[in-house]
Amino acid sequence: MSPSSPRAWRSTASVTHGASRVVACLVVLAAACGQQPDDYAPAALRTLGLSQSLTYVARTLVTAGAPPLIAHPRMGHAAILRAGDPFEVAWVGPSAVASLVGPDGVERALPLVNPIDDMDHVWRAQAVAPDLAGSHALCLTAAQMHICTKEALHIVAEFHDPALVAQVSDVHAGDGDSAALFGKAVDDLNARTPPPDLVVMTGDCADTGTEAQRQAFLGELERLRLPSLVITGNHDYDALGVNGYLLDINPELELTARYGELRFIALSTGQDLDDGNHPGTISESDGPDPSELDGLSATLADAVPTVLLLHHPLYNGLFGTVGPARDEMLNLLNNFREPNQPVSVVRAVLAGHTHYSAVFDGDGVAGGLSVTEGSLPQQRWPLHHTASRVSRAPGGYALLTLGTEVVQYRWVALPSS
Repeated sequence: MSPSSPRAWRSTASVTHGASRVVACLVVLAAACGQQPDDYAPAALRTLGLSQSLTYVARTLVTAGAPPLIAHPRMGHAAILRAGDPFEVAWVGPSAVASLVGPDGVERALPLVNPIDDMDHVWRAQAVAPDLAGSHALCLTAAQMHICTKEALHIVAEFHDPALVAQVSDVHAGDGDSAALFGKAVDDLNARTPPPDLVVMTGDCADTGTEAQRQAFLGELERLRLPSLVITGNHDYDALGVNGYLLDINPELELTARYGELRFIALSTGQDLDDGNHPGTISESDGPDPSELDGLSATLADAVPTVLLLHHPLYNGLFGTVGPARDEMLNLLNNFREPNQPVSVVRAVLAGHTHYSAVFDGDGVAGGLSVTEGSLPQQRWPLHHTASRVSRAPGGYALLTLGTEVVQYRWVALPSS
């Protein structure tokens, strides 16, 4: 799939009540679509290609006779914008009326320009970021429903190059006091000076993907006063094989977001493969699928400096890599170099899954790369950082300086008390 496709890359967000309604509908409908009764992605999505899952959701809802619903009012645009920046609003259903609730609590109309139906029951329109710094909720009224998404837009005064990026991974809310330990990380991030420009969370936010666990995670996430991008891991799948948490925050299994000169791209690495040797979830993943790899390849050709977010790592000396697509992905990342320069378009690959911190260079060499603090020379880009589990006491997160000319990293351990 070409990245110019209107559904090639999406953004991510926090939960909405409306998204939960769509999740419920999709779970019921997908159960009748031949999905496996296990922890794998629905067969229909695998057949389509995971990057087309939004279209699948919309078409399934409409052809099943269900009323058109707003799938998610925040899909399809970057979370971090400056005043006046254009962005896309997209939803499932008829034409909508939009508004924003700013940090002052005032709801303001948001004009939507050129709303169109892309013939897959997915509506799209253009809008412009308001001149009010801080976090904004995006609201849509359509099909007699009014839905608001908290933390939909973060308006910033300027972009920094390099950016200070915090990486949090493997919260596993629902496993003992994991949600509370994640809360300690949120407190620490909120108090950090200077504050990170954004926070990325590389999967396994819930322990078994239940609604209660997702809500526990989101309850802590909503306290975070920083822009965030969240992807899912194998533990975020629910028992029906529908990644319910992902549908809460992003109807597609991939996302993209721009921060100044940097582009963040996340790919869902899917559920773990059952190779007969791993009775639990410690194994290779079943993704990304070919459509995601084709989209990534076409996208990287524009040479925009990119940070790739995964759950399953490409390199790790312990267990659990990205799976069958590993060699193809490594060739893809290492072969995309900036014109007339030996600099990889992909500056860093951030992952989780293993619950241990590890750092590798683009060739998979770990020697000389401390997980405590260091930088990576350009000829050894991309840096591959696999983050430890944030909710394994005392917990911690990675703090990375990522930009067009620099890649640095260090691990921040949280206080044990």
